[in-house]
Amino acid sequence: NRLAPYLLVCSENGRTVAGLTEGSVTSWSMPDLLRLGSQRGNYSTARLALSPDGQQLASGGRDQGFTVNLWDGALGQPGARLRGHQDFLSGVAYSPDGRTLASAGRDGLLKLWHLDSGRELGTLLTLTEDIQFAQLAFSPDGTWLGATDNSGRLHLFHAPSLSELNRPANP
Repeated sequence: NRLAPYLLVCSENGRTVAGLTEGSVTSWSMPDLLRLGSQRGNYSTARLALSPDGQQLASGGRDQGFTVNLWDGALGQPGARLRGHQDFLSGVAYSPDGRTLASAGRDGLLKLWHLDSGRELGTLLTLTEDIQFAQLAFSPDGTWLGATDNSGRLHLFHAPSLSELNRPANP
C-alpha cells in the first residue's frame, strides 16, 4: 500500500525531485525518475526544501524536533542539524545560490543560516505568539526573502550579500 506524496519539491536545475509522505521522504533523479534514496520516519507535519543543484535536502517538522535536518540529495548521509528554533519547523527555503537557508519555526522565529559553516546568521523576525509563519521563498536573484504568516501578512527582507555571508563568526 503506497502513499502518494503530499509535498513535492524540485531542484532549480530540474535534475532532482523529492517527495514527502506521512511515512517517508524520497528523492528521484530527473527525467528518468530513478530513485536516489529514501528515509523512513514520521513526516506527517514535515516541511521540505531541495537545494538549487539538488545535492542537499533540508527538512523538519513536529516529529523531527526543533532542528533543521540537512541530508545529501540521495538521502544516504545525514548532514548538519541546525539548532536554534524553540519549536518545530514550519517553513524552509534555499537561496538560489544554495549557500543560505531560511527557516521559520512554529516559535515565530525567522532565521538565516550560512550553509558552508553551518552557523546561524541571525533571526530576521520574531512574530507574536498567536501568529506563525506559513511559507518562505527567495526571489530568483536571491536578493529578497519573502515570508507569509497565518494572519495573511507578507514580510519582505533584503537577503544578505555573499560578502556578508563569508565574514568569519565573532568569537
